[in-house]
Amino acid sequence: MSISRFDTPPFDQGLYLLHLNRGRDALRQGRHAEARTELRTALGTRPEDPDALNLLSVVCFRLGDLEEAEKITRRLVGENPESAILRTNLGVVLVRTGALEAAEEELRRAIDIAPDHRKAHLYLGHIFRMKKRPALALHHFRLAHADKIVSEMEQNAPASKTADTAPTPAVTAAAPASDADTGRLKTADLLREPVPPPIRPTAEAGDEHRLFTLHSNGTVEINFQGEVLVRKGTVASYGGTVEFVADPRLAGTRAESLLRAAGTGSIFLADRGRRPIKIDLRSEFISAEASRILAIGPTLSFRYEPIHDFRRRKRVDLLRIFGHGSLVLSPSKPPFSIAVTPNFPLNISSRDLVGWTGSLVPSVLPDRFLDEVMLPDAEDPPKIRFEGTGTVITEAPV
Repeated sequence: MSISRFDTPPFDQGLYLLHLNRGRDALRQGRHAEARTELRTALGTRPEDPDALNLLSVVCFRLGDLEEAEKITRRLVGENPESAILRTNLGVVLVRTGALEAAEEELRRAIDIAPDHRKAHLYLGHIFRMKKRPALALHHFRLAHADKIVSEMEQNAPASKTADTAPTPAVTAAAPASDADTGRLKTADLLREPVPPPIRPTAEAGDEHRLFTLHSNGTVEINFQGEVLVRKGTVASYGGTVEFVADPRLAGTRAESLLRAAGTGSIFLADRGRRPIKIDLRSEFISAEASRILAIGPTLSFRYEPIHDFRRRKRVDLLRIFGHGSLVLSPSKPPFSIAVTPNFPLNISSRDLVGWTGSLVPSVLPDRFLDEVMLPDAEDPPKIRFEGTGTVITEAPV
């Protein structure tokens, strides 16, 4: 029985990749007219290719060809109706065309899919500001963590003039600085997955060195007061007063198995067939594949940052964990580290990815021909390329 990924690639595969990569490079360097020419040539051989279409929509947007950008983005949304980033991209295009009602509808649908979608909230804020509805605008700017524009609006508009009755819940934690904080409408990179606000454990800091104890038999002992996050299905026993609660913001992802354990007591975790490892962060971060996370300490913050592979219609669910504290990972095989430098990028299957640290930029490898030289996998997981400087933690692929 033949398997498609071992078939001989089409005769024009090299030509397609040549023009696709030329178009991507030209876009990155701001040569937008050249990028459009190259991408249209690539689409001549692969008219349905989502990567080339996505890039072309960005190029058209930056060239001011909003009609073509809208046409392409609507097509991508039709093929991926549950993609919050594509619906947000369409909303951004519609804002630029002046179709505010249609833009508002798309952005609201994006938020229905991903309630913490910062870019969607940012542009909804701009829409309501243009509609002279300042309370609604402030509500969405706060959810976007656009701190500068929130401050400007609060200083320039007395509370008595914000007459519309939108709810304006307090922001519980400030997000790291981002483009949203400038408060300016810019021609954003529509390819970038927007960063949602961090999801923060609410417990106070404890003695991190005493929080997790890894025993020789593979059991993890947790002694805590407040909150700690643990993976569902790994609790062997617990004592004290402990309540387990799911986090609805992680529903539908591989991280939805993380539960908040609140109260005072001890929990013993056992992930059968795996050997947990503890990682201590000192005002650093690690991006970890969601299914490898066993527990996160109460002094750490995290946010959901998936990598989307539109070609395979799959995603890699990741949490970016940062701050000062400890977490426990539970890989299925002994992990090892691979150093990445600007002169030594790394290509890896997401099947083996545990996490990474440093200033690394991940992207999906678009070349299916690589499946012939990389280890086969019936699930056809996305292949990831890391560029920059840092360390990738991976499992042995055997």
